[in-house]
Amino acid sequence: MPTAPRASTRAATPVAPRVPGGMAALRLAARAQRAEGLIDLSRSEPLPLPLPDGCARAVAEGFERARVYSPAAGLMPARAAAAARASARTGLEIGAERVAIVPGAMAGLAVALRALLQPGDEVIVPAPYFHSYPGQVAMLGGRPRIVDTRADGGELTPAAVEAAVTDRTRALLLCNPSNPAGIVLPRDRVAALLAALPARVAVIADEVYADFLYSRDSRESSGHIVAGPLTRVPEPGTSGRREAGYASVLAVAADEDAGREVVALETASKTAAMPGWRVGSAVASDGLAPRLAQAAATLSGAPGTLAQLAWAAWLEEPPAVDRMAPYRPRLRDALEALEAGGFAVREPAGTYYVWASADAGGGPALGTPETALELARRAGVLVWPGILFGDRESVRISLSVSRRDLREGLGRLTDSWREVREGDVSISGSGR
Repeated sequence: MPTAPRASTRAATPVAPRVPGGMAALRLAARAQRAEGLIDLSRSEPLPLPLPDGCARAVAEGFERARVYSPAAGLMPARAAAAARASARTGLEIGAERVAIVPGAMAGLAVALRALLQPGDEVIVPAPYFHSYPGQVAMLGGRPRIVDTRADGGELTPAAVEAAVTDRTRALLLCNPSNPAGIVLPRDRVAALLAALPARVAVIADEVYADFLYSRDSRESSGHIVAGPLTRVPEPGTSGRREAGYASVLAVAADEDAGREVVALETASKTAAMPGWRVGSAVASDGLAPRLAQAAATLSGAPGTLAQLAWAAWLEEPPAVDRMAPYRPRLRDALEALEAGGFAVREPAGTYYVWASADAGGGPALGTPETALELARRAGVLVWPGILFGDRESVRISLSVSRRDLREGLGRLTDSWREVREGDVSISGSGR
């Protein structure tokens, strides 16, 4: 096992960075610098899933419906299918009236924020966060209150929530399983977080990776827990990780019985592995769904009719596959390569990402756009810089590539980063 990176000099609270063009611009720049042989480990799309025949049939049969605008809350077949899925997953009786069909999870988040926030309201955003969260909160008139979770191994704690709550706190934005860190907060932790929040504070739950869980029996884990600043040291006699124990915030809030407003987001981009559909579901607590529809009517409208029909058909006939089967061997490959390369990693309990950190000892930061571009140019591998998630010393690595490309890309990454740490490569403008 490598020596853990020395203590970091990071700021106490990460601030949402301003990176012109974000990852899209960075990816274009990387491809311009390395037109041939670039291995892209920054991808967000999951590996493909079988597509039920019913999706194409529903689109064909309903093609003429696309001539008419969809209701703002979505077509009733899609709302009913999403409600049935949510009921099966939570054990609650959820009717179609509690569902709004949205143009993907990011649009669903925007709709939820618009429905909930007044100008100046605060939203608790745990860091590392999905890159769009702070900007979306600000765009919808709110103030993101960033809560740094890195000292707690990337897990949001009830104490941190209590410390973040003010008189202006309106919502908690909770990504579970989390992107980018792959952490899964179990039911008891989610319940404790809700108990730490006043009942007036809503919860917007980004649950798009709920189907991407490495269970203890199925993960075929290598047991790697690489010590580092993002990692809580395992207790003696434990594996260093808790059982996933995932539970939707909808179910936990129902048990809480505090009348709390909750929205849970899902998207075909992840659930059905169909990002191009640009459709998803927002399931809300009683009384909130109509406000989501009102917000959607002024902000985004409903998704395209044909995408809604395909989504409804998929939800009614999802393929019976072990979707984590291709990721488990890739995860072992990634952990072994990153450990050998001196990176600090907490083995993910969910998603198909690995969140790796490194402290260059006063040299260039790992998780900046400048470092990402230099590694793309020199090594031909692109990773997602962590500064876009609120942490300039980390990167997000996607397992959603061929196993050969993953191995090759990680080999290039670790070799090039070793050169950076040893001072053989100079990277300017890295934010240090």
